[in-house]
Amino acid sequence: MAIDSNIKQSNSQLADPKPKSSNSKVILIVSLVIGGAVLSFIFLFMILVFIGLSKASVSTYKVSDLVPVSNSDITFTRPKQWVDASYVDKLNKDFGLELSNKSAYGDKIVTDKNGQTDVANAFVIFGKSSGDKTDIELTKKPEFKSKFEEVMNQQLNKDKFKSDLCEDITNFGMNFNYDFNGFPVSTAVKFNCQIAQSQRSSYNADSFEARMAMVIAKDGNSYLYMLVATNESWAKNEPVYLQMLEDFKAV
Repeated sequence: MAIDSNIKQSNSQLADPKPKSSNSKVILIVSLVIGGAVLSFIFLFMILVFIGLSKASVSTYKVSDLVPVSNSDITFTRPKQWVDASYVDKLNKDFGLELSNKSAYGDKIVTDKNGQTDVANAFVIFGKSSGDKTDIELTKKPEFKSKFEEVMNQQLNKDKFKSDLCEDITNFGMNFNYDFNGFPVSTAVKFNCQIAQSQRSSYNADSFEARMAMVIAKDGNSYLYMLVATNESWAKNEPVYLQMLEDFKAV
């Protein structure tokens, strides 16, 4: 997915003091989609507090190392050296109730002092989010696009991702695409989590790079995708990670 592409927002048609019944239905569907999506995005972000605890070495990959993964008629790629992380304790703790039929891969699986398995430096995860199906025909209406973007901009601003761990969020960006890479609707979010100075030694990193995408697929279901890497792993493998983002698409 092209995370940094710029698109023009559709003109809002919700200012009419006597909206049509279809507008009300559009707003309801947007609310349902947003309700599940925002909560899922926040849960996705919470995994950042766990990554990087191992002080494990950081590997370097090549674009030629990428191999395809298919799930629910949607494909993405991951380095062939990465291992299945779907069973990892801390991934399941945060994603178990939020994503179904998930696929997860990480660079290394490690065990912390409490015996919990974790991912060392980088991971990718994808799965179906909770929520009702969306009427794809309604997503083509300008009023849907306008309301969808309005709510997402309100709910997913960079301050939502600040925490005791992430003292600052930099390089934040969000964009919307329609009928792109096989998805009727897609929202892409990127940011860098600047780790609090007092916690950097514990996490063996100064920051984390995060790339997230929420998509509404042709089947009307919503899916979530996330790629996270420590600053060192991102610096060593940026071309590979950017290619992974490009490879996220519906078949």
